[in-house]
Amino acid sequence: MREEIQHDPNASGPVCQHCGYLLRGVRSAVCVECGRERVRRLTFLDRIEFDAFRAALDLAGVPHEYSDPGKGMLGMATVAYGLSISPMILLTWRHIESAEAALEDVGLALPVALVDEEEPYCPCCGFALDRALDEVRCGVCGTRCAWYDEHGPPEGAEER
Repeated sequence: MREEIQHDPNASGPVCQHCGYLLRGVRSAVCVECGRERVRRLTFLDRIEFDAFRAALDLAGVPHEYSDPGKGMLGMATVAYGLSISPMILLTWRHIESAEAALEDVGLALPVALVDEEEPYCPCCGFALDRALDEVRCGVCGTRCAWYDEHGPPEGAEER
């Protein structure tokens, strides 16, 4: 039986989407706690965009998981109470490049993660990024990142 690991509740950084384990500083593509593959979560505010991303990934045969809590009874309850629960797609790190290619084929693109210049760390895996470049791909997980400063994100960019 494994001993429960306590985490600092104020600690921030990337966590396993499956078990919630804090993964800051872990280079492995597999969670060291639960053993499942690490993923990049894409959350959508627009249902049409979510459906387009899912269809493109399905057509290209790119493995992914998705959650659409806005459907069914839960979706009806959230609408009735004025809540909004966003759908999301989970891509494993090893499928990010194939997902980018599949989306590019239909005129879509994975969102670029915006990173504060004062805290130059990849939001997906938590590793340091090279601030000398305007746009950088994380060398650990492959996430494309761009910078923003105290004035906020660049015009036309989205933070996810």
